[in-house]
Amino acid sequence: MTTKNYYYILGVDSKASSDELRRAYRRLAREFHPDMNDGDAIAEARFKEVNEAYEVLSDEKKRRDYDEFGENWRHADELRKAGNFSFNSRTSHGRNTHDPDDIFGFFRNAGSNRFNFNFRDNFNFDPPQTQNIDVEVTLEEAFHGSKRLLSMPGNGGTTRSLEVDIPRGIDDGGKIRIKPNDAPTIELHVKLLPHHRFQRKGDDLHVETSVPLLDVVLGGETQIRTLDGIVILRIPAGTQNGQKIRLANKGMYKLRANDRGDLFASIKVVLPDKLTSDQKALFEKLKELERNNM
Repeated sequence: MTTKNYYYILGVDSKASSDELRRAYRRLAREFHPDMNDGDAIAEARFKEVNEAYEVLSDEKKRRDYDEFGENWRHADELRKAGNFSFNSRTSHGRNTHDPDDIFGFFRNAGSNRFNFNFRDNFNFDPPQTQNIDVEVTLEEAFHGSKRLLSMPGNGGTTRSLEVDIPRGIDDGGKIRIKPNDAPTIELHVKLLPHHRFQRKGDDLHVETSVPLLDVVLGGETQIRTLDGIVILRIPAGTQNGQKIRLANKGMYKLRANDRGDLFASIKVVLPDKLTSDQKALFEKLKELERNNM
C-alpha cells in the first residue's frame, strides 16, 4: 500500500479553509506548470499531483470522504458499512527555518490523513506473518527525519496507535520493522520521491545552478538554497560550463548519524541574449585580443 497525503501535497494543514486551499493550489500550480518547466518530467508529475489533490479537497463531499478514508475515499460508502483498519499518515519535520511561502513549505506544512483498509484482508494471523507497507518519503523528510502514525484495532473494539520514526538519512529502499504487541510484524518499505531540484546519490546531493558568463570568466559568488538554508557558492575565475563545485558537509545526513555528505553544484553558464552597443564593442575588443594572441 502506498500512502498519499493530499494536504501534504498542497502544503496545508488538514483544517485549512477553502481560501487557504485555493491559494496553495494557485501558487504550486504556477510553480510546477509545464509551461514554466519545459521538459521537466518531475515538475510535470508534481503538477499532476497538485491538481489531483485540489480536485478532491476543493469538493466538500470528496474532502469529507478523504478525511475519513484517505486514498480509499472513492469507496467511502462501502467502507462505512464494513469494519476497517486505519493507517494514519502524520508527518513531522525538523526545524522550520524557512519562509512558509517558499518551495520548501510545499513539503514542510504537512497535515494528517487517514488511510483505511480492511483489517482481515490485510493481516492474516494464522500463521502470523510480516506485513509489508510501502511508504513514500520526500527528500525533505529523509533529510530532517519524520514520523508515521499507525492506528490498529485493540481489545474490546478500541483503537490503539503506534508512532513510527522515519529516521533521518534513510534512503530509497530502506526498511523499518515494527513489532506491535499481539500483532504481526510490520515492515515499512521506503520509496524516496524524486525532487524537482536535487538529485541524491548516496549521502551526496547534486544540483544545477545558473551562473552569469562574467562570473565564470572573472570569478564571483552566487546563492544556493540547500535543504536547511541558503549558502554562498564561490565561483573561481575560469570555471567551465558543467564543472562541479563541491560544498563539503552540505548534503544528506548519514543514516542515524550527525555526519553529512557533500553538495555538488553543477555550473550552468548563462549567456547574454541581448547586448548593448557598448557591451558588443567590448566583446569585439576581446575577440580581437584573442585573435592577436593566437
